Amino acid sequence: MFKYKDLGVYQFLFALKDSPILPQFCKEMLAGVWEYDRCNNQKYYSFLRVFLEENGHANAISKRLFIHRNTVSYRVQRIEKILDRSLTNNLDKTSLSLAILIDDLFLHNRADD
Repeated sequence: MFKYKDLGVYQFLFALKDSPILPQFCKEMLAGVWEYDRCNNQKYYSFLRVFLEENGHANAISKRLFIHRNTVSYRVQRIEKILDRSLTNNLDKTSLSLAILIDDLFLHNRADD
């Protein structure tokens, strides 16, 4: 059980849950990687989620996804190019994390496989 004041960013999101701003923001942030995955049979969206959850630590990402550390670097570069965002920039990482959280909570339209 949580107190409302302890919900952090969830307070903000649930206050806006019926606003068209949330899906619009989510689409603006993630549409590029969704489209790339769909057209190229890739899983960069899932990789991006793991990247953000592991705070960009290549060793943790490579162990979790069973991929080589060089593959982590390659995928980071591809995602940065696809989204035209830097995964070393805190504002970009926060925005992408928020977009994924919005998708998980309200949109439910992306598989995480």
